[in-house]
Amino acid sequence: MHYDYNQTQTLHNATLLQEGEKYMAVMVPVAKWYDTEEGTYMRFTESWRSVKTDGWGISVAGVAGNEAKLNAALSLIDYAYSEEGTILMSYGPSQFIKEGETFMFNGKEMPVIADVTNELLWSLGKGNYTNFARYYLGSTLSFMKSQAFEYQCTHEVGKEGAAKISTAIALGTIKHPLLAVTENPWYTSVPTVLPTTKEDNQALGGYDELNTKFQSGKGQENVLVDIIASGFTAEGMGSPEEAAAYVKDAMSGEQYLDIKEIAWEELLDYYETLQ
Repeated sequence: MHYDYNQTQTLHNATLLQEGEKYMAVMVPVAKWYDTEEGTYMRFTESWRSVKTDGWGISVAGVAGNEAKLNAALSLIDYAYSEEGTILMSYGPSQFIKEGETFMFNGKEMPVIADVTNELLWSLGKGNYTNFARYYLGSTLSFMKSQAFEYQCTHEVGKEGAAKISTAIALGTIKHPLLAVTENPWYTSVPTVLPTTKEDNQALGGYDELNTKFQSGKGQENVLVDIIASGFTAEGMGSPEEAAAYVKDAMSGEQYLDIKEIAWEELLDYYETLQ
């Protein structure tokens, strides 16, 4: 239930807590989630690792008529998704790894970090793997990565909490979205960016009230947050139905949803043609 990655947050066990205290991930609470019209009381999390929307690509213009250049670009992308490339972007150079030593992580043998790596993790990154990887390893490109390094520098209390969560997920005690198109779309992890056209984007950009009243930045307006904090009447809306009608009509919510649903259907059609 904490607000960031297990590794970064459970560092509090090593830096802030008193003797005998533990700070760890815990079971998400039971709540009524509407995965069906009737709803279901269950433990559910919609916060899930997903596929990022950026990636590698090769422009036709950049390699047209130059087979050697095309093969070089393809080799780079092949390396990005190879086992060696995964380890490089997860661990850094070979000096950061103990030669010949591995451990089992998610059913696969992965390298053990070198002693100097752990020292640098703390002296440069204050134990925070994410910042260390970004600032000192340069591990920000869209390569395949493993959490094996991150796991090794997670506090023991963090590992304890993560193990309980993993067991609960394996048993189905906690439900979550899947990186797949599921029969019940509630459990489908939908990309944060959909393939809208230039004309669609122009239309979406023109929904001024919709765009300004649901902001996420500091000091900006967010009607949804205001309703949660103060109720519908504080926003001048008498009921959920009145609020929904206002968003649908006055804020162009229906047109917005139509554009997004068409883009989603086109994305599904595209992936079906690849099978």
